[in-house]
Amino acid sequence: MPTLDELKAEVVKAQADAEQKRQALDTEIKTLKGQIEAGDKKFADLVTESKEAGKRVDELMLKLAAPGAVPGNAGDKKGSEIAKSALEKFFRRQEHAMTTEEKALVLGDSASGGIIVPAERSNRMIEKVTEVSPIRQLATVMQTRVDHLEIVRETGQMSAAWTAEQGTLSEDTATKFALEKIPVHASNALVKVSRQMLADSPIDIESFLMNRAALRFGKAEGIAFLTGNGVGRPQGILATPNGSSIISGTQSTAAASAGFVPDDVLDAEASLISTYAQNATWLFARSVVNYIRKFKDTQNRYLNMIELDKLRQIEGGGRGLLLDGYPLLEAVDMAALASAAKVGIFADFAELYTIVDRENMIVIRDPYSSKTTGLVDYLFERRVGGQVVQPDAGIYLQAKA
Repeated sequence: MPTLDELKAEVVKAQADAEQKRQALDTEIKTLKGQIEAGDKKFADLVTESKEAGKRVDELMLKLAAPGAVPGNAGDKKGSEIAKSALEKFFRRQEHAMTTEEKALVLGDSASGGIIVPAERSNRMIEKVTEVSPIRQLATVMQTRVDHLEIVRETGQMSAAWTAEQGTLSEDTATKFALEKIPVHASNALVKVSRQMLADSPIDIESFLMNRAALRFGKAEGIAFLTGNGVGRPQGILATPNGSSIISGTQSTAAASAGFVPDDVLDAEASLISTYAQNATWLFARSVVNYIRKFKDTQNRYLNMIELDKLRQIEGGGRGLLLDGYPLLEAVDMAALASAAKVGIFADFAELYTIVDRENMIVIRDPYSSKTTGLVDYLFERRVGGQVVQPDAGIYLQAKA
């Protein structure tokens, strides 16, 4: 049997629990009252807005009922009645009840109500596609804090010689070095936009211009990385300074003019140093890739030299292509088939070409220089350099002249 003290303690505990539950209940009641009051206020506001909207509709209906309020041809009572009925249903948000004639009158004719229907414009911009050559993703990319980057390059290799036990050793003089200097070059774009367009356009014009500038810089760089002459722009892989190409090449002799044959592809692969060939990639324009797809044997059967890179697909890398087992990429800036055109490059691009970035794209927003004409100037600038640093790492394929 519990003692008196135990009974007292149990009573005190029960009283404390009851008080705690009472306080929680009071809090919940206050919260519910607040929600009810807020709901009542919102309902009252909706009722007020509904009444005001109803008054506006009634006023429009009175104006609509006035003689000559609905436009139409003289004596065309039926047309006026249809227009009147259409506008009434439109203002009362009963478009679903409109007949075909009523919809045509209201939406198709500005004076009969079409002008009231607002135009809807999407904030999506249908952009023109800008294709960029994939040189940057293949080459070695380095950073610099000044206007150029210097790299030491070996130009001569020592040789080992067999020597007799008491033979005389000769000094090696073949080891030589050179300094490869890669300057950076500036490219820019200037765009002027009116202040009113920036303020009123449903599209974020500034963001759009920045994205487009980045793409256009990428496009210009892709062209320079392939064919730039090194003067005020990067030196391209296929550039021909002093009349000779930077990298060596092989030209088709067996094909018809402006073409090449499967053997030319295999010969180019065999001409590249084995060390570089292990990591080499083929680069062609899309039209030339299609030309290779159509290679056939003497019995008119496709050779299927180009196939899907199934391993890349399994690893989630997307749809890759292989040419004779080597990775194949399409480059929009590579030459199409033409007489003596350099249509393909087979190279270890990471060894062949180095890209130097001085800084990312700079955006200068200038609302002052053209303020008298209501324009804002946007200046986009990018500084980048590129140069062939190891010519032995690549070879080009040239169509027959």
